[in-house]
Amino acid sequence: MLNSFLVFCKQQHLFHPKERFLLAVSGGIDSVVMAYIFKEAGLCFGIAHCNFSLRGKESEADELFVKKLSASLGVECYTTPFDTNKHAETHKLSIQEAARELRYDWFEKTRRKHKFKYICTAHHGDDSIETFFINLLRGTGLAGLTGIPLRNKRIIRPILFASKKDILQYAVQKKIKYREDSSNEGDDYLRNRLRHMLVPLLEELSPSFRQTMLGDMQRLDDTRVAMDHLFSKYKSEMLRKSDSQWYIMFADLKGKEPLRFWLFHLLHEFGFHQSVIDNLCTLLSQKFKSGKLVRNDKFELHVERDRLSIRKKSRNKEQIQSIKINKDIRVLSTPFPLTIEMLSFNKSISFPTESGIACLDAAKLEFPLVLRKWKIGDRFQPLGMKGSKLLSDFFSDQKFSSKAKEDVWVLESKGKIAWIVGHRIDERFKLRPETEKAFLFRLS
Repeated sequence: MLNSFLVFCKQQHLFHPKERFLLAVSGGIDSVVMAYIFKEAGLCFGIAHCNFSLRGKESEADELFVKKLSASLGVECYTTPFDTNKHAETHKLSIQEAARELRYDWFEKTRRKHKFKYICTAHHGDDSIETFFINLLRGTGLAGLTGIPLRNKRIIRPILFASKKDILQYAVQKKIKYREDSSNEGDDYLRNRLRHMLVPLLEELSPSFRQTMLGDMQRLDDTRVAMDHLFSKYKSEMLRKSDSQWYIMFADLKGKEPLRFWLFHLLHEFGFHQSVIDNLCTLLSQKFKSGKLVRNDKFELHVERDRLSIRKKSRNKEQIQSIKINKDIRVLSTPFPLTIEMLSFNKSISFPTESGIACLDAAKLEFPLVLRKWKIGDRFQPLGMKGSKLLSDFFSDQKFSSKAKEDVWVLESKGKIAWIVGHRIDERFKLRPETEKAFLFRLS
């Protein structure tokens, strides 16, 4: 076992023997065996143990056992208690998710505080096979079919080469004592059901099942690495960034087959699931209207005329949608800087005509004015036109992107739109020969 461990770590370039390691030890056979192997290999390590307070006296006994183990191995022991149930309830997580979040956050803090190079977990080959099936049942990409990764930033799995059988044999040979976790015996969790029911059945059908699976997962991982390497050459060209958003031009997707593959690899890092990818594939294969929007917890995906655009969702959940402007107001800072002046109209005066300025006939305005976000169904009479027009049609004519449309505000007087802020004034509010007073609105 020791020789296999050393050969595996060397072949995988997992670490340098002179580095310091923080071992995550629960007290169960896997992590305890890992600790003994590190000791036998002469490596420098400390032990970290989490008490999740889920099994009463049994949890307390686990902690005491790990402290005694650390003392017998002559290494430092770091422990911490967690109120896992409270954390799960507060953050709306399952108990397993809460425990995982708590332990990895604490492991990383402990690693940095005590200057360890890596966090080592005792996942083994059988765990990796079970993870393959868990991911397969839940739905996954190629990465999910490669089992548990050997390394993830500062986390490494140095006994991933070993099977549960190897670990048991080593424990018997070395007469190693360990704690049994009663939660591993039942079939309440999916992993336990796979471990106790599916895997034994597959071993019965094929005695070499475990070794075959590990080999298959290694080949899948090799394929994943090769594909990621090839895809990275295209990604920088296809996923472009401008200011605070990313976009994918439809022209760049042309000829890329299968389209579902390319969209998945371009969008999965933004948290868009397969159902979104499938809908996009259907949408892009037909004649479609721009402006479709998909959201998840962190990002928004817009389908525009010639591209997909992705941007982070606004954190301001209570964003202002409208504000009243009384006649005596001259400066606004919210929702954007705006100054208001009242001027005497004179035909000889040349008024500014920039897009960020609107000069409106004071006699036509009825206060309080309303500055608000535009909405579906809004109409106005564009300057120079006789009839009215839907704002949505105006946006299409002007080739507004989805983001540009979402950011549009209008200035309203008695239910009539006087100005599409920053874009176009309404014909009914323009300055005329008979105008005596004018209001000048200027975006600062």
